[in-house]
Amino acid sequence: MNIKKSLPFIFLLIITVIISMTTTAVGKFEEDRRMIDSTKFKSNYESFNNVLQSFSNVNGSVDYTSIRSNPYNLDKFITFINIVSPINHPELFSVADEKAYWINVYNALAIKTIIDNPNVNSIREISWGMGAFWRNKFVVGGKKMTLNHIEHKILRKKYKDPRIHFAINCASNSCPPIGNRIVTGNDLDAQLDRKAFNFINDSSNIRIDHANEVIHISRIFKWFKKDFIQNNGNIIFYLSNYHKEISTKQQLDLISTYQIVFNKYDWALND
Repeated sequence: MNIKKSLPFIFLLIITVIISMTTTAVGKFEEDRRMIDSTKFKSNYESFNNVLQSFSNVNGSVDYTSIRSNPYNLDKFITFINIVSPINHPELFSVADEKAYWINVYNALAIKTIIDNPNVNSIREISWGMGAFWRNKFVVGGKKMTLNHIEHKILRKKYKDPRIHFAINCASNSCPPIGNRIVTGNDLDAQLDRKAFNFINDSSNIRIDHANEVIHISRIFKWFKKDFIQNNGNIIFYLSNYHKEISTKQQLDLISTYQIVFNKYDWALND
C-alpha cells in the first residue's frame, strides 16, 4: 500500500467521521433543547396527565387495553423522559420537582411494562423472578435503569420519605392506586399526604378488628418497615399520623397492644 497516495483518502475519511459526529451531537443538543423548552416541558407532563385522566380512575383501575390502542400520550412522555431527567438537567428541577419527576417516571414505566406485554394477568408473569422490576431496563435521561433502581436507589435512598410508597404503583391490585392525575412539585406534600391518608383509611389496606384485638395491615408496611419507623418508633405510631381510628393517644395506646397481621398481597393486574 502506498501510504503517500492514501493520505488524502485517510484525511477525507477522518474529516467525514468528525463531521458526522458533530452533526449527531448538534442534533442531540437540538432535540434536548426542544424537550426542555418551557412550553414543551409542561406539555410533556400534561401528556402523561392525559393518560391518567383518560384511562385510570381514583380507585386504582387502569385500562391498559385502551392505552395500548391509544399510545400517543404515553409514548410522548416516555420520549421526554428518555432525554430529560434531574440527572442530566438538574438546573430544571427543584427538590420537590425531582421527587415528583421520579414518581411519575416510575408509574409511567410500570404502565409501559404492561403495555409492552399484552395478555399477562400479573406483572410477575413478565420475565422470571420478578424480572420486570430488576431486569427490564429503560432509558431515563440518557441512562439505562430499572424500576427497582428508581424505587430503591433514587426515591427511597435520596428522599427518605415513606409517603412515596403510597404514590408509586406496581400495576397490581394491592398497590396504592395510581390515581387519575400526575404528582407535581408545587403541591407535592399535600398530594403525598392525601395519598397516605386515603391508603391508610381504606379498610382493604388497614382494618382494625377490636373484637379480636387484631389490626390487619398492608404487606407494604412489612416490606418497608425500616422506612416507616425511621422517625416514628413503630408502624402503629406511623399509622396514627393518618388513620381516623388512631387519632388520639388513648386509641394509639389501645391499638398498640393489638396483634399485627399482614395482609396477603394481591399481585393480579389492576385493570
